[in-house]
Amino acid sequence: MALAPLSLRLGRSTLTLVHGVNGSGKTTLLRVLGGLLTPSSGTRVGHGAALYLRSGDGARRAQRVDQAVRFAVCLGSPLARVEDVVRATGLETVMGRRVATLSSGQRARVTLAVGLAVSPALLCLDEPAAHLDEEGIGFLRQVVDLLRERGSAVVVASQTATSGLLAGADACLVLDGGRLVGRA
Repeated sequence: MALAPLSLRLGRSTLTLVHGVNGSGKTTLLRVLGGLLTPSSGTRVGHGAALYLRSGDGARRAQRVDQAVRFAVCLGSPLARVEDVVRATGLETVMGRRVATLSSGQRARVTLAVGLAVSPALLCLDEPAAHLDEEGIGFLRQVVDLLRERGSAVVVASQTATSGLLAGADACLVLDGGRLVGRA
């Protein structure tokens, strides 16, 4: 059993942080919440679209950044505009580059751009701060704030307290060995 039984209710416009060491169950929880895994017992009930994104994912390596962002905007929210998504994630200077040529931090920003463009009812971000510098962390905070303004529930998994997100979180869950061992 990767996760012990857990009941979790996520409201619109909320931010939930999930902390724990490697192997604690963070990714499994986010993949269940995102609809990628079916729980072996119990149920997952969701209203609206859910999206799971791991840092650096969300675009094909052969795509140009502008193609990835435009595609995500087409799939996503009528509230999203390519220019706004690009500005909110600091991708202006790399729009014509292929994703494969980007640094890890730039690919992490593309992940944030895809999440913002789609603006699902629930966005699960797995280690979104991985590979981000302080400027990138600022873009992460901005994206989370914009998503919450649009009514999305955001769940962020991280091994450590993600700079600046903790203060604005509605809940903080701590997992260890697949069990919920703390809440804040």
